[in-house]
Amino acid sequence: MSGIQGTRRYRVRVAGEAAHAGTAVRHARRNALMAAVRMIVAIDRAASGLADAIVAKLAHR
Repeated sequence: MSGIQGTRRYRVRVAGEAAHAGTAVRHARRNALMAAVRMIVAIDRAASGLADAIVAKLAHR
């Protein structure tokens, strides 16, 4: 045997504001999709730094 497997699951809800586009200035926008993209990139980078010790799967339900 060379290892053991364990899993953790998290459910995350990302909320934004309706005024994220149009006349809202760029730095004041709260776009939920862009926040989710930044989270996914951060998780991917963290998992990539651990070589083969971890697998990160991201999915939409």
